[in-house]
Amino acid sequence: MEKENEDKIKKLITTAYFICKHEKPFTDFPRLVDLQEVNGLDMGNFYRSDNACRRFIQFIYEDLFKGVNILTENDLHFYSILIDGATDSSVTENELIYLRFVENGKPVNHYFSIEDVEKADAQGILKEIEGAFTRNGIPNWKDKLIGFGSDGASVNLGCRGGIATLIKRDVPHLVITHCIAHRLELAANSAIKNHKHMKEIQDLLQYLYKHYQYSPKALRELKQIGEALEEKVLKPTKFAGTRWLPHIHRALEVLVREFRVLPAHFEHIRESKSGSAEVQVNGHKIETNWPHMGRKRWLVILDAIMDHIGEWKDFKAYVGRHKAIVSVENIFIHPDLKRRFENLILVLELLLSFPLSSAVCERGFSAMKRVKTDWRSSLKPEMLLMLLFITVEGPEFNQFDTNSVFNHWWSSGRQKRPGYNPNEFRLRGLPDPDMAQSDDDIDDN
Repeated sequence: MEKENEDKIKKLITTAYFICKHEKPFTDFPRLVDLQEVNGLDMGNFYRSDNACRRFIQFIYEDLFKGVNILTENDLHFYSILIDGATDSSVTENELIYLRFVENGKPVNHYFSIEDVEKADAQGILKEIEGAFTRNGIPNWKDKLIGFGSDGASVNLGCRGGIATLIKRDVPHLVITHCIAHRLELAANSAIKNHKHMKEIQDLLQYLYKHYQYSPKALRELKQIGEALEEKVLKPTKFAGTRWLPHIHRALEVLVREFRVLPAHFEHIRESKSGSAEVQVNGHKIETNWPHMGRKRWLVILDAIMDHIGEWKDFKAYVGRHKAIVSVENIFIHPDLKRRFENLILVLELLLSFPLSSAVCERGFSAMKRVKTDWRSSLKPEMLLMLLFITVEGPEFNQFDTNSVFNHWWSSGRQKRPGYNPNEFRLRGLPDPDMAQSDDDIDDN
């Protein structure tokens, strides 16, 4: 291919990556190509349609996925899977799969697949999980599996027929983890339910949210009082019904931050008698009875693990002599340390590979809802998988390797070549050595 055409196609591939990484519709691709030409770039007269963008994304996905699928590598000794299920905008049941393992001394969670589930019971979901591993060339996926993480849904953690129980039949050493974020939420709700003062705070937060959510006049007055007191005012947020404690913390933080402004506003309402009896009663509570809240930070130090093992003692002595240069990453990367503390490194990799929370799956579903909106509800599962992978796992735009994707695209033989005359060899009576499959034969998804 001529260098000029190669440069143009690389620009188009980069544009397609921008479309996918920033969760834009395919129909924006031709417009972005036109915009770049308006700005003085020569984008060529080929591969400018939204269908071309779909095809480029297929090659981008294939090139990026081979870079993170390392379960077959010998250096990986353990890994865990994290799963969660949700329904998308087309009312399709999806199961999101993440893998957790140690990479260069750091525990990482990698997006692996999103599966369209026909039957959302334990057997049906496990079938889709096995299909995802088999499709990606990992039929013996249970060999290095040591952990399973999910929320507390019975289909996941049911002691008789849950997914974790079914996997544990083949992997007896499997460590099953109920997501600590979900467990913390359940524990907090239970504590609030049985504590009189916490229940009062909960009711008060709910009241404040409704009061300012449905009364533009009250919110405007609150902001005016905040300006008079030189305080920045944030609108009270909703916390009831959410699954994550950070939302509750955010609601409390807004209240504490506006501790001066809120009582002043309700005092104004009480004195002017402009509010209802309920508003004035709650205003009096805020003025006089709001409990003092403080924060405590608990530091838990794990010490003397495996103290009876000589290798652990040697390691502690080594760390004591080299505090400035020793880190977990160095232990995994440095050849001498890997040989010297071989058993300890294996234990560290095992511990770091265990899943603690399935919050990464929740973030994955947030990305799915941004990608598969009501306007894109007809996206096929294969295309959704590729788009979601690039969105979640793709590098930053300025670190994207266009050359690697171009080489994969060019060597695949699945393209129409710019400037190529298919009649040249036919007119000369010779076979065409470069005859390639047309892009029209590729499923657009």
